[in-house]
Amino acid sequence: MIILIVGCRRSGTTIFWRQFRQDPRFVCYDEPFNPLIVKEVPHDNPKKTRKELIKLHARNPELFWQRYTPITPSEEALPTLRPAQADYLRFLSETGKIVVIDTTRCHLKLRQIVEIDPHSALIHLHRGPAAFASSHLVPSGQGREPNYDEFWEKTSGFNKWNIEEIIGADCRGPLGHRILNLLGYDPKRPAYLPAILKLLAYWKLHFDEVEQTGARSFGERFLSVRFEDYCRGPEKVVDAFYSLLDLQSPAIDLSEVHAPKPAHFVDDPKWYRYASMAGLQPERSSLFRDAGGANASTEGYRAPGIGTKIKYAARKLDRSLTRGALLGLYRRIVRHR
Repeated sequence: MIILIVGCRRSGTTIFWRQFRQDPRFVCYDEPFNPLIVKEVPHDNPKKTRKELIKLHARNPELFWQRYTPITPSEEALPTLRPAQADYLRFLSETGKIVVIDTTRCHLKLRQIVEIDPHSALIHLHRGPAAFASSHLVPSGQGREPNYDEFWEKTSGFNKWNIEEIIGADCRGPLGHRILNLLGYDPKRPAYLPAILKLLAYWKLHFDEVEQTGARSFGERFLSVRFEDYCRGPEKVVDAFYSLLDLQSPAIDLSEVHAPKPAHFVDDPKWYRYASMAGLQPERSSLFRDAGGANASTEGYRAPGIGTKIKYAARKLDRSLTRGALLGLYRRIVRHR
């Protein structure tokens, strides 16, 4: 039986997967379709998540490399697995009675996976759209505060986790075309859209696809989990996971689970405007999933108050003055040459 843990990159699937790695009844694989495995195995990676693949490789290295078939970023936009990829998944499924796979690369291929294993279960772990977009625009550990203008205006440079490759340059790939259609743009023309808008649209497409396929194809074997709810009450989510499998929940160490990191610039009204453009609900509880959770009173898009207007107008004016000063300095230098 295959249990898939599916989510967007930077949505907490690895830490979620680690909890079930503690259960000896499961064989657990983290991102087995990752192209980097060919460079890592038989050694572990910095996150120490390759132990099970290393063990599988040690049994028969030649067979392992014959069956291993990665999914490249461009292939993530395709609706089916290639025959070799499907064969690799079957190979993994035969290594244990219950095989738990954490993957961020198969959300468009779920219907085919059900055909491969009709008894498979699906766990969809999803982080709030604003925090998801923030984590790609401002990767953790960069050691500096995000630049306000760059955060909202940059059109590229958010490929640390391959999202730009998945969408396609200027949204020209298959998934990029779907994003352009969602946003009301002509897919035949290159679109230099703000990265924040592309990320929010990507999140919506990913979320809708997994939620709809999960309900239709997996039925009672589908569990939808908000990452923020998991962080605030991991015991409840773990119990729901084991109830789904009709198994007794063992004692699991949940000390690694910590409070979710919030989105950047949460008081900025641009979030609501871009959310509306991407087809998302322009409400605080949906975008940020803050302490109020799903039952919090919603705060839809409203025109910013005078204080907010002054604050962001001052930032824009400061940028304009800086540019003007630099331009004037350049002209004086040229004039005196």
